[in-house]
Amino acid sequence: MTVYQSGEDAERDCEFELGELAHLVVGNRGRLRDDRRTPIVLTGVDAGAGMFELEIAAFEDRGARWRLPFEDVGKFQFERGASRVDDAGLAAAVARFDRPLHVNCDPAARERTVAQIAELASHAVRFLQSRWSGSLALDIPSGDPQLFDASEAWMKQRELGDIEREFARVFVSNPHSGELVKGHAIVAAELGLCPYTGKIVRSPLLFAGPWSRPRRAGHLVSRLALVRAIFTIAGLENVVLYRGLASDAPIEPVRSRSFVSTTFCPRGGRSALPGRGHHRRSRPVPTAGTGESAIDDPLRNSSDERPVPRGRSNPARRPDQSALLIHPNWPTACTPKRHVTPRPHRRAAR
Repeated sequence: MTVYQSGEDAERDCEFELGELAHLVVGNRGRLRDDRRTPIVLTGVDAGAGMFELEIAAFEDRGARWRLPFEDVGKFQFERGASRVDDAGLAAAVARFDRPLHVNCDPAARERTVAQIAELASHAVRFLQSRWSGSLALDIPSGDPQLFDASEAWMKQRELGDIEREFARVFVSNPHSGELVKGHAIVAAELGLCPYTGKIVRSPLLFAGPWSRPRRAGHLVSRLALVRAIFTIAGLENVVLYRGLASDAPIEPVRSRSFVSTTFCPRGGRSALPGRGHHRRSRPVPTAGTGESAIDDPLRNSSDERPVPRGRSNPARRPDQSALLIHPNWPTACTPKRHVTPRPHRRAAR
């Protein structure tokens, strides 16, 4: 079964213009500069937050809404003759928000967080034992429905089901959409789990209401405790995680990330990289270090292995049995398993 749809009939690049701030007009149509040229339509412009909203107009993500920073408009193409707008404060918004933010980890905060996770994990073990068989087959991409239900019940019992569902939905569609995932990454740094390196907060409501810092922290700690409990019951002290990357250019180490999408299944990593220059990294990781895992989240899982289409760089879109990892050294510490000389981009000749 082919899950990702093709863009083989896309129009030529010469019929489009590279995205500029002037193209940020509601109703303008364009496309993402991925290999299949995913079509989009602009649905909103928020100068106060320096973000624009778009709707995916085709393929399996049709109808999804993404909120992206103004400075990302260059990642898109727009139809020639599309409406254009005078500056209207757009450049000022970029200057205001396109600034770095670094949040380092406090060792004392980490010690407190690790102690909280260990204490809560013992409760999670007792909670799961009456709801799950304890059998964990990491090489089955479809996962375990019984474990899905038990994990959902755990988060509901912790009164965190709403955060769990929305975080999973956004991360699977596009973790860079809006600031929801960013907020979690900042809180993870404040907990001492992983430093945050990114951009400043745009919305004054990022940590308001149900998304307050205490609730976000509770979600992270509850998730870490849950996953630790899962591996404790299964008797696993280490797991091997695989991460596949595809690129038309030489692959270089990237900066540390708070959340990394990986797979427990090596064949999933291979099938996710069709026809491009790529390498596959693997690393044994102590189970106490894993953060969130699709073995207990049906929103990040599927009965089919789902390869990443050419040009698509978001590894979270692979719902083969995968894990989000809170680990500051993942990008540079993995050992390349295979490296293929990158091929020329097939659209370059057009």
